[in-house]
Amino acid sequence: MKTISEAQRKQILIAHDGRRKQAEAYFWHRVRKTRGCWIWTGCTNNGYGYIGRSKAHRRMYTMMIGPIPDGYHIHHTCGTKLCVKPVHLVAMSEQDHIDEHPGRGWW
Repeated sequence: MKTISEAQRKQILIAHDGRRKQAEAYFWHRVRKTRGCWIWTGCTNNGYGYIGRSKAHRRMYTMMIGPIPDGYHIHHTCGTKLCVKPVHLVAMSEQDHIDEHPGRGWW
């Protein structure tokens, strides 16, 4: 196994941090903050915001709140699919999410 020097490790960390900051700037550029919701203005599909292959609200949740537990959905407490405001996002089990939206039929 090849080891890297401390200087090489620092260069890798700086490059990674730079890419992370660029990705976050790209994300935030597509968020319009209102008094209520923070609306995703980037790409959409089926009413949800997307950044790459990820749903924007799931990305926001992981950036601002933390990891999403396996098998959990992110519920919009405001009911707005394009909302990415962290306080409007709640992790729920699939069954709890289904129970929250009776009769929708999209499960």
